[in-house]
Amino acid sequence: MPTKLPDTGMAYQASLAIAERLAKADPADAAWQRELVLSLIRISFAADPAGARTALERALAIAEALARDGKLAAAQQKLPQLIRGALEKLPK
Repeated sequence: MPTKLPDTGMAYQASLAIAERLAKADPADAAWQRELVLSLIRISFAADPAGARTALERALAIAEALARDGKLAAAQQKLPQLIRGALEKLPK
């Protein structure tokens, strides 16, 4: 397992804040919504299990909406499934 740098979580939080602002500024822009999903996934890597679950649940809701609306790129079609798998691996 890779060692987490002390400031990794802070960098991910900063990235998430930017992604949230962009996604909120233009909710119809699927690219910003996808970036928000990816930022939430990154947050889950650095978070404790409860924080990871919260971030992944948010990411899944957005990814499912994008998939339902046909706004996921071909390479991202399995994103909701991958997020569900990550959620299943978290401790309850």
